[in-house]
Amino acid sequence: MNATPMDLKAIRAEEIRKVWSSLFPTIAAPSEFQIRTWLCHSNFTISLGLREAARAFYRLQSTESVVRFASKCMSTRSKVLQLMKAKEKITMPEQYDYSKFSRAEVEAVFGPRSNSLEAARMAKFEPTKYAALKQAGVYLFGLISESMLPRASQLTREQREAKTRADLAAHKDETFQLPEPLAARLGVPADTKVSWDTLQRLLGRKTD
Repeated sequence: MNATPMDLKAIRAEEIRKVWSSLFPTIAAPSEFQIRTWLCHSNFTISLGLREAARAFYRLQSTESVVRFASKCMSTRSKVLQLMKAKEKITMPEQYDYSKFSRAEVEAVFGPRSNSLEAARMAKFEPTKYAALKQAGVYLFGLISESMLPRASQLTREQREAKTRADLAAHKDETFQLPEPLAARLGVPADTKVSWDTLQRLLGRKTD
C-alpha cells in the first residue's frame, strides 16, 4: 500500500524530531505546528538549518531562539535555490572571466593607444565583455583606477582571493573552501567547499 501525502508528512516530521533530539538533547522540541511549517523546505535544507543553529547553540539556549535562527537559515537557503532556478530559465548573456584576457586585449580598449570608437561600440553592444576587460585593466594590469569601475564590477579583497584559489582549484580539478563572508552571503555553511564551476552557479553567473 502506497503512503498517502499525510503519511509522508508524518514521517518527515518524525525525522525532524529525531534530528532535533540529536542536536539539542537538553532543549524541548518545537511544537507540531512549527515542525509542519518547516516541511515547505527540502529535507536537506531543514537539516542544514538545524545544524547551523547547533553551531550557534552557545548563544541561543532556548527553543524559541533556536527555532528563529534555524528558520532564518532554512528560508535563506530556499530563497537562494529559488533564485538559481529562476535564473536557469533566463537566457543568460555570454559570460567573460577577466583573468583570461591578455594585456594586449585589454590595452586595445583601455590602453594609451586604444581606439575610442571601438571601446564605445563594445560598451554598447558587448557590455559584459567590456566590463570584464575593464576589471582586467584594474585588477590584473593596473591600467585603470578601481574608482573607474561601476560598483557592480568592483571586487572585494575576499572575492579576489576566492577567485585566485578557485582558479588554482580549477587547474587541479579540486574544490576550495569559501571565505566566511561569501559563505554567509550565499546562505551556506562556513566550511562549505565548492569547485569554481559550482561557485559560478551559486553566484548566478553560469546556468548551463
